[in-house]
Amino acid sequence: MVIYQKLPDKIKQEINAGAVDQVIKYDGKKAIMTVGENSRDLTGSALEGIKYEAMMNFILNLDKLKIKSKLLGKEKIDKKDAYIIELKFPSGEVWKQFYDVKTGLKVKSSKTISSPQGSFAQTTHYGNYKAVAGVKYPFSVKQTVGPQTLDFKVSSIKINTGLKDDKFKIK
Repeated sequence: MVIYQKLPDKIKQEINAGAVDQVIKYDGKKAIMTVGENSRDLTGSALEGIKYEAMMNFILNLDKLKIKSKLLGKEKIDKKDAYIIELKFPSGEVWKQFYDVKTGLKVKSSKTISSPQGSFAQTTHYGNYKAVAGVKYPFSVKQTVGPQTLDFKVSSIKINTGLKDDKFKIK
């Protein structure tokens, strides 16, 4: 997987899962998903989700974005206490994020994603945080979508590389 992001709100994700290549692009207004030779526009909750994922700092602007947050309590994640934060988006979509009580780092997130094949629970675990340019990033990401689990090991993170807007252009 390769992810490109550019402030304020552009993202491109390239996923190669063996025989299947998937590309998701969001140019700040619209999004498209390409799987193999087939492309489709993302709409509804899928569009809303990628919109917020493209904002690197959306969690700092919840009030401005009209996202309601609620502390639900604590839960053990990998034998450590984590705060459970519920985020409710203007559309009614709900995400849960789990933050390590001691470090404040996000250790898990969960949400429901919709696709042409139906709705699926998506859970992501984050770990092995390392500092890059003074900011801690997870270098281990394990994502479960429905019955499928993908385990990603981050090999590098590059910051301020001068990405051009063309990389996010939707044709």
